[in-house]
Amino acid sequence: KILTAIGVVENMGLDERFTTEVLATAPVADGEIDGDLVLVGGGDPMLGIAAYADAYTRQPQLRTSMEALAETIASSGVTRVRGRVVVNDDRYDTIRVVETWPARYAREFNAGPIGALTVNDGFAEWEPRRVYADDPALYAGRVLTSELSRRGVRVDGAPRRGDIAPGSDVLASLDSPTIAEILKQMLRESDNNTAESLLKELGYRANGL
Repeated sequence: KILTAIGVVENMGLDERFTTEVLATAPVADGEIDGDLVLVGGGDPMLGIAAYADAYTRQPQLRTSMEALAETIASSGVTRVRGRVVVNDDRYDTIRVVETWPARYAREFNAGPIGALTVNDGFAEWEPRRVYADDPALYAGRVLTSELSRRGVRVDGAPRRGDIAPGSDVLASLDSPTIAEILKQMLRESDNNTAESLLKELGYRANGL
């Protein structure tokens, strides 16, 4: 983690932030989108909902609020999406687990699956016990769909994976805490998920993978 932090400091600005975007494949007309929302993962390892962060009663959690992203969409005047939430996590590779991690990490639910679009550290459940999200991006799509519903925005279809359709426009975006803040938590908590996500970001910037 220390070596990863050094690499991040040398190759990324400490004031930088990860950005998660929601694109609309059709314009908003009378509160409705006759198309899909596309949730595009930008590599933010801090995405989460309040219930997950609040479960860490002894470890205050840095968080990029999924509720805030849903609130931005609802506040834009959208009341119905006739399509679905399409998720896209193409920024990184599809390797979800580090093979060299100790087997106890999986047994003890020490670290969840990793990707460019991951919510709640890749855990779909955490109380009374942790359960991994089978597909972290699809789980993120379900979380956004649920949070939109809580705010009166109806989404007709179930989330699915997909590409960014040509002509899609940014409807909402959400920035993470700064890289400096993320590094501070990673080192303080010895956070495996965050360290691996940052390593993937370094690889993306170096190779465009």
